Amino acid sequence: MPVSIESIVETLHQNRASLVGYAWIVVGDAQLADDVYQDVSIAAIQKADQINGPDHLLPWLRQAIRLRGLELRRKRGQQNVLLSPEVLDLFEAVETDHLRANESDRMASLRLCIESLPKHTREILALRYTEDLKPAEIAHKIGKSDQAVYKSIKRIHLLLMDCVRQRLQAIGGQS
Repeated sequence: MPVSIESIVETLHQNRASLVGYAWIVVGDAQLADDVYQDVSIAAIQKADQINGPDHLLPWLRQAIRLRGLELRRKRGQQNVLLSPEVLDLFEAVETDHLRANESDRMASLRLCIESLPKHTREILALRYTEDLKPAEIAHKIGKSDQAVYKSIKRIHLLLMDCVRQRLQAIGGQS
């Protein structure tokens, strides 16, 4: 059953901060993130009949934000590190299960955590999420085994999740 326009508008309103934050992670620019959010909001209303109910709305919005953000990044020739859906899912898990920090604290923490990674680790992230290379392609490019790259990516995801959690605990004394 398609989602109603009223439900889309309500969901957009209730989740605006997290959706704009997600867009910011994808595009790396606050103004462009707002533009992406607005574009996707219009698209969601126009395509309401294609969204399979309220349970699929937020995933649809996130995917649309990611695709629109990537499109705009390509048009502008941006090469900022792009995070994977897996990292974003981990980030959301931290938000939902463990922390109640405000959106700006979470975004700032994630940005600082990425910046604190060693250069070679950020390079692996860039190959995976900016250049959209598969782990096997990364392995070939950097002269490592496929398994080593898979393990590195998993380790990076865990490092980012732990780093965000620790930074937010330091900010607000949260558990």
